[in-house]
Amino acid sequence: MRNQGFIIVLFGALVAAGVMLVALYFSKSQRINRALRKAPRVNIAQASDGDYVKLVGTLEPIDQLAAPLSGRACSYYEVIVEEERGARNRTWSTVIRERDGCPFMINDGTAKARVELSEAETALTQDGHWSSGFLNDADPELEAYLARHGKSSTGLVFNRTLRYREGVLEPGEQVAVLGVIGREVDPDGQSAGFREAPSRVNVSGEPNRPMRVSDDPSTLGEH
Repeated sequence: MRNQGFIIVLFGALVAAGVMLVALYFSKSQRINRALRKAPRVNIAQASDGDYVKLVGTLEPIDQLAAPLSGRACSYYEVIVEEERGARNRTWSTVIRERDGCPFMINDGTAKARVELSEAETALTQDGHWSSGFLNDADPELEAYLARHGKSSTGLVFNRTLRYREGVLEPGEQVAVLGVIGREVDPDGQSAGFREAPSRVNVSGEPNRPMRVSDDPSTLGEH
């Protein structure tokens, strides 16, 4: 009976681990990163109008935002706040998911491209981590962030068990971008010749060719 009980517990643990691995594999971030790893990479200077390709370069800001939790200067941020719930089967439920961004440039050494983020699917490295809960009060900055979203770190009696994650696209970072190449007259460029107007590369998305952006190191290679 003791061995049988051990086998049941082991089987349950294996099933739970399998479910977690499947969920991770099919998560949005992993799907975005897989698409970027498979996409052909080209130099910006060689990208042709209408191509659906991956560009990799150093982020150069046009405008900048301040990440809500860390205050880091960035061109895009994502914040996820989750609460641990359940008396027996503890799970994490998302209570806040906030994203914001603005256009930026990427420079791969051959040329620069303007990245429009309005319709992009993003997979950011969540490198900012905080937590609050029982005997662990939220910092004033975290409490203020929760309040802006109509939330609080405290429950009826005890603190809620919360974890906070933040990812950013910041100046100087290496970024992979998969999108549709467009070339247009560069309003800030200098004339390349008497008959030739200066052009600039834009990267955007289309319904059947979505734009994807990631700073995951695994997406920065050739394939």
